Amino acid sequence: VMSVMSDGWNDPKNGNTARDAVFAIPEGIYLDRITENGRAFFENQIKRLIRAGCNIKRVPMFSDFETRAKEHRYLIAGEMGRYHKPWFETHRSLYRPRTLEQIEFGLTLDDDELEVFREKRIQFRNAIESRMTAEGIDYWICPPATDHAPKGLDGTGDAVMNLPWTSAGVPAVTLPAGLDEYG
Repeated sequence: VMSVMSDGWNDPKNGNTARDAVFAIPEGIYLDRITENGRAFFENQIKRLIRAGCNIKRVPMFSDFETRAKEHRYLIAGEMGRYHKPWFETHRSLYRPRTLEQIEFGLTLDDDELEVFREKRIQFRNAIESRMTAEGIDYWICPPATDHAPKGLDGTGDAVMNLPWTSAGVPAVTLPAGLDEYG
């Protein structure tokens, strides 16, 4: 993965090693969403990275997470509504209830509201990139979900931890890091 993310990432001849990268943990209200079990597992993985010589810093981030999450949900609903509108009424009965609810809500949002949410998304991305530059951050590191995946095939867990990266439109990679006591 690192070879795709950074040319010459582990080439000592170029003065680059994996340990040169700066990884940041976005601390604050965002990371506080993790369950106790999820946090303990995440912190154990961080300790492993530190022991391996990785440069990790903790950075206060996303103090406006709840607002950003709401704006993201509204933007997604609005975009869904616009995309599905041409055939929505004709095929209404084929939609699952949760999708139907999203589309209906999205259709209540006007175009001016959606444009504001699109602009805020760009501002959010710029803020992340500016913070990375100011702090010398190469990569963010955080859990992909609030806890381990639930048993069965009904879902993969709470994906809220992906929201900032999805909303900002920045790349995100999830790497398996082991098993907790629940498997």
